[in-house]
Amino acid sequence: MIHPIFFSALLLSVTPGLAASNTASARLKGYNYGYIYGVGNILCGLAIDNFIKKEYAKDILSGTVKALSENPDHKPYVSDIRNSYQNITEDIVCKEVYQ
Repeated sequence: MIHPIFFSALLLSVTPGLAASNTASARLKGYNYGYIYGVGNILCGLAIDNFIKKEYAKDILSGTVKALSENPDHKPYVSDIRNSYQNITEDIVCKEVYQ
């Protein structure tokens, strides 16, 4: 019979690895969300201040979202990318730029 302490030790040794993996995944979700929102916000500010045209800001942001969404490495984060895109395009200040 295998002792229950063996299973407890095995479980405890695996837990930090799982936690680290989940933490990394959460960081990447936040990174992708923040990246799109940040790019969108910068482009929005440039368009509002007339440094670039609104159409250019729209094209760059949508192209960035498309490129990230089609990248197989970003597949787990597509919903975060799209949520960020939706949030920045519906932002009270940036709405006039992106719609």
